[in-house]
Amino acid sequence: MELRQLVAAVTVADVGSVSNAARRLHLAQPALTRRIQALEKDLGVSIFDRTPSGMRPTATGEAFLARARLILRDAERARVEAGHGAGEVAGQVSVGLLASISELLGPDLAEAVRSAHPAVRLRVDIGYSGHVRQWLEAGAVDVAVLYELGDRPGIHSDPLVRERLVVAGPADSVLAQQDQVDIAALPGPFVLPAQEHALRILVDEAFAAAGATARVALETNTVDMQKTLAHRALGWTVLPASCIAQDVASGRLASAEIHPPVERTLVIAHTALHPSRAVTTVADALREVVERVIGRGAWPSAQLIDGRTRR
Repeated sequence: MELRQLVAAVTVADVGSVSNAARRLHLAQPALTRRIQALEKDLGVSIFDRTPSGMRPTATGEAFLARARLILRDAERARVEAGHGAGEVAGQVSVGLLASISELLGPDLAEAVRSAHPAVRLRVDIGYSGHVRQWLEAGAVDVAVLYELGDRPGIHSDPLVRERLVVAGPADSVLAQQDQVDIAALPGPFVLPAQEHALRILVDEAFAAAGATARVALETNTVDMQKTLAHRALGWTVLPASCIAQDVASGRLASAEIHPPVERTLVIAHTALHPSRAVTTVADALREVVERVIGRGAWPSAQLIDGRTRR
């Protein structure tokens, strides 16, 4: 198996046909076809279905191509690092951030990396915890800040911060007169993320502990939609305090801490298999950014957790 065969297969999958892939790779079509055939012979399986509309990966091919993309990414990183020598950190690093903290951490991280390591090309992907976890496990992001993972093979995670969750609603709601609220006592309805996401799991567990069930009127996987619907009195929502601080300060929303307290624990995580210098450098920069943001009071609801303990 050769890297050029992997490049051929990934390119065919990306563009959907051998002819288009050959043009992209500046190869003769028969030469590209031979590379795909040699790869399939080496693997002992077909990775593409040949259809009248083009080349479509088989189920086995999809799994192989996902791995091939990671191999090509790592090979490119090795090339870039070798080209810059031992003294300079270089390469592309993909970071996954929760939507609730992306504005807090993303700009500071970009600034820190560009200032200290200009040869590092940063990509930031934003989503709910379930999305970020999937990206991390699939190798689509290199390092991430997300809800506590538990023990997961191939993932190294360190505890980072602990933060209380709050209930939010319209500025003129009962929450405006309360510092704390029994979440199970609120009549509902609620606007919450889908059930596979960690925030929803925490909310469901809080209701279960009170012997109740949340009456959910709508599920959404965007923080902005949660806040907008709460503002319009279409349902209570639950979010980290940091996520709605500006909305509360501007009078758009009111909030109250949940009693008994419901907390989220965030970790910084990366794949445990030989992270590149660029990945470890960005992970360290991300930790430092979190410490600075909390230190200057920009994340008052978060409490740093000491220790790097979980593999």
